[in-house]
Parts: sequence; structure tokens; C-alpha cells
Amino acid sequence: LRNDKALEQFENGHLDEFIRYMVTELLFGVRITLKDTKTANLVFKTLNYDGEPLTTADLIKNHILDYIPTETDKEKLAKVWDEILTKVKSKDGFLELSLKSRGVIKNGVWEFDKFKVADLKSTVKVTDDTLYDILEQKITKKADAENYVAELEEDVQIYQKLHNSEKRIREDPALFPDHKDINPALDVLDNLNYVYAHIPIMAAWRHWGELNDKTWTNTDPSFVVLVKILAIWLFRFKTIRVISGAASTIDTIMT
Repeated sequence: LRNDKALEQFENGHLDEFIRYMVTELLFGVRITLKDTKTANLVFKTLNYDGEPLTTADLIKNHILDYIPTETDKEKLAKVWDEILTKVKSKDGFLELSLKSRGVIKNGVWEFDKFKVADLKSTVKVTDDTLYDILEQKITKKADAENYVAELEEDVQIYQKLHNSEKRIREDPALFPDHKDINPALDVLDNLNYVYAHIPIMAAWRHWGELNDKTWTNTDPSFVVLVKILAIWLFRFKTIRVISGAASTIDTIMT
């Protein structure tokens, strides 16, 4: 909007008058009262950003902190959340992978891509569009919020190793004690960009691994077998028909 008086003050160098006029005459606030969380977060997502559109991860963080009663605890949990997400390439992608790999039990059967959301009778798959709705249903109290962030702290360790072979081998070989031979198999999965293979790997890591002082280790041979089987199958599935010498490459890498 053009305002000739403000423009004249600014051009003539009367900055104190310009600022006073802007604050007292041109600026105004709007208060919006909303009755449900979903609408509130839609408004938050639409309006509250400074040049960078908010991600689903931003909305989830806001939802989690809503259940933390004190400002001190909010700051602590927010710091942990931010530290976790600085370690991943794709924030929303990591949150989706973590959720899928943990799954839910339905009628005694584990489901890894069928989740309940409010107002829907049928289940939905985990996507960027449904991620917030699923976690909104999952996190409904303070304990849920804290437990979810604790789960992400565990999962980000595995996620990093699955997505960064250089870091996996050079910086922290102890994370794969006694069987570094799975590193080539993980490299194959990483190079083929088969992200969905990481879902069973993350689930298997937690099933067979041990958590000590917030650090995961895994020495179970079943885990090694699973990783190698996945790498062999997916490597053959994608490359055996088009890459010369693929079969011998598989045998070399996986033995």
C-alpha cells in the first residue's frame, strides 16, 4: 500500500517521524481465535514463516511442545529435537522412515504403513500429507511427546549410518562391532537409493540390537544376514540385466 506522508518522511530523512508514524498509524494486529488444533496448525503453516515455507517437521515440533507444560522443559525438548534433525538430510523423510520402521500392532499383526488418523475409518499410508495427522493421533500427552523424541534420538543413529557410508566406516566403525563386512551391503543399498529397504533394517536393528547409554550396538548374526539378503535381492532386481559383470560383483561384495 502506498502512503504519501510516510514516503515523504522517509525520503526527507526524517526517520524518527517516519518510524513513529508507521508504528502508530499504519501497523495493526489481528487476533484469530481457533477452537481446534488442526485449524490452528493450518493457520500456523500458512502465515508464520519468514521466507521459508514451514515443513511438516516444524508442525510436528509445535504439536509436541504443546504438551510440555513449562517453558524450561519446552526449551530442553526443542533443543534435543533440533539437534536430531540437524543430523539428517531430509527432516520429513527421516520422520516418515522412523514412523514406518516402528509400525503399529493391529489385531496381533505388525503393520508398517497403515496408521489411523482422526475422522477416518480406514487407515492411511505414511506420506508428507498424512505424517502430521498420524502423529497428532499418536501424541496426545506429555509422556507421548517425550517418548517420541526419545525414539527419534535412537533412530537417528541408525539413519545416519544408512545414509552416509563415509561417516559409517571412518568416523564410527564401533557402531558395527565384529561385523564390518555389512558395510559393503549397506553401500549397495545407499548407492541404489532404495530407501524403503531401510525400513526393515531399522526395525531389525532395534529388534536384535542393544541400547546402552543412548548408543546402539548390534552383534547378532541374524542382522548381518538380513542386510546382506536385502542388498543381494535389490541389487539383482535393479541391475542384473543391465550391468556387465553384475553377478560376479554381487558375489565379491557379499562374501
